[in-house]
Amino acid sequence: MSHISRSASLLALPEELLIAVFTHLALRELLRCTQTCKRIHDTVARSLELQYQIELAVDRLIDVHPQLPFVRPPPPDANATRPSYALLPTAERLAALFDRRARWRRLAWRRRESFHLPGPCQAYELVGGVFALSLSMHHLALLRLPDAAHAGDQLERPEAQARVRDFAIDPSQDLVAFVSIDLRFCRITLALHRISDDKPHPDATRKVLEVLTPVTMHSINFIQIADDVIGLFFLAHSPCFLVWNWRTGILAVNCCSFEIPVDTFDIAFLSNRSYMLTLAAGSGSIEIYSFTCDGDEGAPALPPSPATGSELLAMFMPIRPPTQVARLALPPTQPGQVLRRFSTHGPPRVARPDPRAQFAPAPETDVHLMELRYGDRLEGFNLFVLNRFLLSLVREWKALGRADAGPVVREWEEWGVENTRMMGLLAPFRWLRYIHGSRVVFPPSPLWLNGVEQQTPALILVAFDFNVDPKRPPSPAYLAAHEAQYARAGEREPALQALPTWVEAPAFVAPVETRLPYLVTTRVGAEGEFEGYTGFMVDGDRLLGLKVRANVVNRCAE
Repeated sequence: MSHISRSASLLALPEELLIAVFTHLALRELLRCTQTCKRIHDTVARSLELQYQIELAVDRLIDVHPQLPFVRPPPPDANATRPSYALLPTAERLAALFDRRARWRRLAWRRRESFHLPGPCQAYELVGGVFALSLSMHHLALLRLPDAAHAGDQLERPEAQARVRDFAIDPSQDLVAFVSIDLRFCRITLALHRISDDKPHPDATRKVLEVLTPVTMHSINFIQIADDVIGLFFLAHSPCFLVWNWRTGILAVNCCSFEIPVDTFDIAFLSNRSYMLTLAAGSGSIEIYSFTCDGDEGAPALPPSPATGSELLAMFMPIRPPTQVARLALPPTQPGQVLRRFSTHGPPRVARPDPRAQFAPAPETDVHLMELRYGDRLEGFNLFVLNRFLLSLVREWKALGRADAGPVVREWEEWGVENTRMMGLLAPFRWLRYIHGSRVVFPPSPLWLNGVEQQTPALILVAFDFNVDPKRPPSPAYLAAHEAQYARAGEREPALQALPTWVEAPAFVAPVETRLPYLVTTRVGAEGEFEGYTGFMVDGDRLLGLKVRANVVNRCAE
């Protein structure tokens, strides 16, 4: 038909149906629609639901408890400290979102609580609202962090069933993986338990995963859970990286000896089916790999693993190798200025958001903070890279549609200038888990007023947020006024860093230009406010300041 009647057109729909249609659009599509005609623009502007979706997308957040339409609210619970997030009307959700944004821009926490934990610890973790630390081979201490509706809850297990050398947790799956090492037989064991009661996890087909290493290992560098997989990176005479599907017990990645570059310095998951290696050799590079697990679409069937009492996964069983999908070169270096160290750190990867939270970072919003050290003097720099850019290379490789396609290769000038931000080393981190989503929180550092050294300088807390768009118009006046109520006398205003910067150093052939925008927020500590803190960790909308000597964990922001 060459003509579509008005009754069949989109604009002929009632406003409530238009809103229902627009709720299925992504942010970019919705904003384009608002530019097509006045009626659509006014409809979107009047709709609280659509404005809420737009603001969620701008902050790259998801609503952990979406509003349930057409459901009659149950009677209020007399024991609840506040109504369920799922029952909040859209207006209150939008107000909570704006308040959250304003508080983070000013580092203005609602309240502050202190928790005393035993110490010292040999391993620790902060994931999904739970802070855990191992005090000995059989002693695990857990702290479920408080939030707006729940008090904190401490739990100690002085007689944990598994021997704890290291561990990883995912509270959203009630999962803790304990690592133990038998040096006599070069054997690594992972025991899969529930956090709630320390019993073997019912979702794990094999409650204990074991693997033989070809040589005696020196140290565990990395253990992390990413949804249905667990990764373990360690150093023997050469790097080794293992990935299990913890639910089935099948070893999905087995890279040791010649199967992994000998110059591999660190590893990080990008998703539960991809990871990156950092190579500290020459000028350095980031190597990105993709892998499949049993049961994935297109994955070949694996032979059953040998069952020798403890259902041992043999070291040399035939396993399909991971596929390298991309190689990213770092800035060219001068002769003799070799990259010696190349570590990376990012946020944890949980299967589901913390159910006690109202908001959570959307997938792929994470930022990776890398530390690079060059030459014999180990001159150091920080490099920030967004996870969604790294994952875009995985999708680019898959779009080629050929399993035998070589990796996507990018020289520094092709990718690094627009997609990273490099600067000199900012602060020494004594504690990990200082990244959550796109936000990085640094340890408190001295602030010299007017450049003059003082006997007792004030301490300043600094946070970077890489979820910014320099082209976005300023906040409306009413939002700016709301944020202003959290401003403190003498505080610096949040500063958007959108202009390019250049790092000049003897290590590099030419000044290194980078342009990734970010927002800097600061808070100058009141008298003694940050005194004694050795670092800060971040989990959702909570900041944890750690005092090692006093064995105190302070929840500062919520």
